[in-house]
Amino acid sequence: WLAEVKSPAIEVMGVERLAQALAHLGKERFDVVLCDLALPDSQGLDTFRKLHEAHPKIPVLVLTDLEDEELGSQAIREGVQDFLVKDKINSGTLARTIRHAIERKGLEQRLIASEMSYRRLFESAHDGILILDADTGKITDANPYLEKLLGYTYTEFIGKRLWEIGPFRDKAASQVAFRILQEKGHIRYDDLPLMTIDGKRADVEFISNVYVAGDKQVIQCNIRDITERKQAEEQLRKLSQAAEQSPISILITDRSGNIEYVNRRFEQLTGYTREEIQGKNPRF
Repeated sequence: WLAEVKSPAIEVMGVERLAQALAHLGKERFDVVLCDLALPDSQGLDTFRKLHEAHPKIPVLVLTDLEDEELGSQAIREGVQDFLVKDKINSGTLARTIRHAIERKGLEQRLIASEMSYRRLFESAHDGILILDADTGKITDANPYLEKLLGYTYTEFIGKRLWEIGPFRDKAASQVAFRILQEKGHIRYDDLPLMTIDGKRADVEFISNVYVAGDKQVIQCNIRDITERKQAEEQLRKLSQAAEQSPISILITDRSGNIEYVNRRFEQLTGYTREEIQGKNPRF
């Protein structure tokens, strides 16, 4: 059958035992494995399992004399790309099956790589991330940073709804927010106070979006700690207030010498208003 295939060119290596196949797969590159489940040194689905365990990235097609739907279904569930009965195929169908198996396996590997990349980002993110089931509101995943931020363990998050865990203890508000999310697909709080497990306040920016993952909708909640930013803003506010009340004339410029700020005392001494002088360069 394979000799009849004109394109693409197919190069075949045939062996009679699983041990021989494993030895060749460990030394050379192959695009696909066509495997009988009845070999002298291996029988049944264990043959595929050993192949797949040793070389999970190589697509495997099972060719057999047995027309066994239950066995075929089990093989597909375990990762076989296709289950073919020898007397029901020809060169055309076999070539197409091989091509599709290689394409599917390639897509599968790209999806695995993409999921691994996402997982690395998820695990290393410096924002807290919660993943919720969009239908039930139950938490299905939480990243390490969120544990660090709020003090709750991974197992204390999983399976709970937001309003069932301490940080989101305002049950009514959390339920309303969840309904808004379900309806609009997005919600944002620029400044949301949460409570850590030891009773401390954590000010966060909270952004949630609904998106489709596979065949279901999920909610991703990104929780950014803004406690330090708020503390810096409060310090800046106090400094600004002190500058305005200072009996000393204050003028602040950027690195180029352009005036960015003058206080009330400066206006009183010079007669210039801040609107007149801001952006000007005293050297001009």
